[in-house]
Amino acid sequence: MAFGERPPVLPAVHLSENLTVNTVQLLYYRRTRRRDVPLISDIQILPPAVRPSGDGDWVKASRSLRDGVVRSSPLFLWYLKGKTLQDISEDERQSLITELDVVYGDADPWYGFERLSPPTTEKTARAESVSITVRRGVKRAFTAPMNVP
Repeated sequence: MAFGERPPVLPAVHLSENLTVNTVQLLYYRRTRRRDVPLISDIQILPPAVRPSGDGDWVKASRSLRDGVVRSSPLFLWYLKGKTLQDISEDERQSLITELDVVYGDADPWYGFERLSPPTTEKTARAESVSITVRRGVKRAFTAPMNVP
């Protein structure tokens, strides 16, 4: 990591809201604008004993996404450091991870986002599931038709 550079992904933090089983998940991701820093091209969520398949410079987050959640097996976020901004083509730029979001429950993710599997928190009788979603590249928003009767 270069001097003064922030880590691109920090582990999620689980906080208990009052005395219920609800879980809040905070996830910070900042895509850099520096041209000499490797960018994130893939993210996977895996159990502690499993490594991502495929070649590349995979980095494991230091804390489990389920850290602090009682009776939950640990899950770790892995990210793949790809090429730098100055070394990638326009097609490769569209496959980079540009945003992360946390989805509570079974609702559909926002437009352009894909849900990572497995969920970071499983659905129970007292709590809804929590999943991380990612957006790759820059997606154009839908445009309204001009000639609406």
